[in-house]
Amino acid sequence: MIIKYADCATFQRCGNGPRGSGEFKYPSLNALLSTDLVDGLNLCRDWSRIQGIIASDSWHLNDPNDLQHLKQHYHRN
Repeated sequence: MIIKYADCATFQRCGNGPRGSGEFKYPSLNALLSTDLVDGLNLCRDWSRIQGIIASDSWHLNDPNDLQHLKQHYHRN
């Protein structure tokens, strides 16, 4: 699960082998997307390997900069 806060972004993973579960904090959404996560996946580098995205209907992208970033880098026609 990825959560974007005003001052950081977090990645949460449940049951990740010997590291267990946890919340990993990154200084920004861009830093999270471009870093190797606990399972070795890097969302920028490995985007073509993503099979699906599940987003809650309660997810509100109210930061115009983040929304524009996501549209520019991850929207595929």
